[in-house]
Amino acid sequence: MITVLVAEDEKLIRKGIVAMVGRSGLNADTVLEARDGLEAWEILEQQPVEALITDIRMPQLDGIALVERSRQLPNPPLVLVISGYDDFSYAVSMLRSGVQDYLLKPVETDKFNAAMDRLSALLAQRQSQQRSRREYFLLHLSYLMEHPDADPVRRDTALQ
Repeated sequence: MITVLVAEDEKLIRKGIVAMVGRSGLNADTVLEARDGLEAWEILEQQPVEALITDIRMPQLDGIALVERSRQLPNPPLVLVISGYDDFSYAVSMLRSGVQDYLLKPVETDKFNAAMDRLSALLAQRQSQQRSRREYFLLHLSYLMEHPDADPVRRDTALQ
């Protein structure tokens, strides 16, 4: 299940991005909308979001601060920035914050779809890693239940 959050203060652009997400290769189950960075942050605090698409310049809380805050979450979303500002310093700042992609407005459909394909691949990789960690945890738990008196070093060797 993939949840996407679109944070954009301009309603028409926000609705357009939501429509583009629906037509892209990203298999999103839910697409949420936020009118500014503060509303987006409130959503991120309340529920898990796998992908965040945000503008940079927004009232209340700008996209840069939103991305920085989102990095503090237990499972931070992957981030795509869509901005009308062709300012290299913005792009550098966002990429240093761990943003996966940075697109300029007006967004070209092929570039947006390519960005969504990259996000989809990263999400699939993240889900695979989570499954592997879960499987390792279950294996470890099973071993501990079967061998409660096992030497920790021997137990760790057996699980590798």
